[in-house]
Amino acid sequence: MHIDLILKSVFLLDFAINWGLGWRYVLSREFRRRVHDKWRGRSRGSVIADLVFATVAFVVCNGFILLVVIWLYNGIVAPRLQP
Repeated sequence: MHIDLILKSVFLLDFAINWGLGWRYVLSREFRRRVHDKWRGRSRGSVIADLVFATVAFVVCNGFILLVVIWLYNGIVAPRLQP
């Protein structure tokens, strides 16, 4: 049970650091090329699993950050803008 949690944490940490929360793949042609080169040597199922994980992690991580920014804006900035 603890090993599973540790592995999931390592995968999320790897995604956050190496993938830049997914933006590195979106914005860097060189990074995309390296990722695609790695995928060429792997099975189709493994690549699909990576794609699903990266897509879900991209949406969840960036959605969470967006929600925090909105919450901070509404809780801190917006009230101070009103006279």
